[in-house]
Amino acid sequence: MSKLKKRANGLYQISVSVTEGGEKKRRYFYGHTQQEAKRKMMDWQEKRAAGRSFAEVAEEWRGKHWEEISAGTQTCYAPALKRALSDFSGVGVRDIAPLDVKRAVDAMASQGYAHHSVGIYLSLLRQIFDYAILVQDVAANPAETVRLPKGLASATRECPKDDELEIIRQNASLHKFGLFPYMLLYTGLRRGELLALQWKDVDFENRIIRVTKSASFSETGNQAVIKSTKTKAGEREALLLERLAEKLLPIQGNPEDYIFGGSKPLSKSVFRRRWRGYCLDVGLWRWKDAPRMKGRKKKLVKVKEPSVTPHQLRHAFATVCFEMGVSPKDAQQLLGHSKIDVTLDTYTHIRAKRRDDVAEKLNNAE
Repeated sequence: MSKLKKRANGLYQISVSVTEGGEKKRRYFYGHTQQEAKRKMMDWQEKRAAGRSFAEVAEEWRGKHWEEISAGTQTCYAPALKRALSDFSGVGVRDIAPLDVKRAVDAMASQGYAHHSVGIYLSLLRQIFDYAILVQDVAANPAETVRLPKGLASATRECPKDDELEIIRQNASLHKFGLFPYMLLYTGLRRGELLALQWKDVDFENRIIRVTKSASFSETGNQAVIKSTKTKAGEREALLLERLAEKLLPIQGNPEDYIFGGSKPLSKSVFRRRWRGYCLDVGLWRWKDAPRMKGRKKKLVKVKEPSVTPHQLRHAFATVCFEMGVSPKDAQQLLGHSKIDVTLDTYTHIRAKRRDDVAEKLNNAE
């Protein structure tokens, strides 16, 4: 229902009651004459009847839900959201059909994106359209019936080579940041879990490490955000192996201090700088083509990048568990996997890799 009145400043005001973003509010339109105010209202109503754009709904969803998402998930969702806004730029949200979503997903597959990246993109679209249903912009979710294409590449990272692992073992005490990769290798912790680890979490007497929290970084933030572990399964007791205890005990600090960082955990920039510096110092690097500005033109130049990632060392720990005969169920607990299927998939990947390695050695045997 609209209301028309003349304001003290001489302008005519007309207002209507609307529901936007799930909230009831009033919209106001002004004009020097009644006709002008009514025309502005009618223009707005006509535009509203055509529906909002995908970008409007997506940005509204982001404004309401982004802070509820963990910093790590924000980092994963950010490129997916950017791509979605580009794929459906200028398109009305109610004009997007399941076939449009399928085409966008298939385009990512044809461009070589891995299963994980395409899955995040589709998951994000489903959440945005679920929100669109909630705020009555659409009646159904066009992404709900779309499935991931078959044959998508796996983004599973290979385990570091034996000589790379030996470099990590040798430099545990020799390099100033050598303890970090060494701990990853012999605990199976995630990078964020190790960054959040405090001395009070290390139980030297019972030879366990209590994992209850994790550090993550937002899309734009530099300081670590400490939160509980990603899942309930993430809260666990990791093993404190003798070889690791021998290196930690002599440098044990105050209970509240972080093992890496001191009074506060390492920031994103400091961690990246130290990891890169470590890898380049000890020889864990490779050449990579990277775009750089040369005058006014962008050219590819050769730069050094780390050849080993923190996640690869977690995979190396899983490999050790596999080779030592640790059952998938026990490995699941040690690694903090929420589902046994994840551990089984990891073991299957390791088994296949070992089979290929054995085959290569036998084929090369004289």
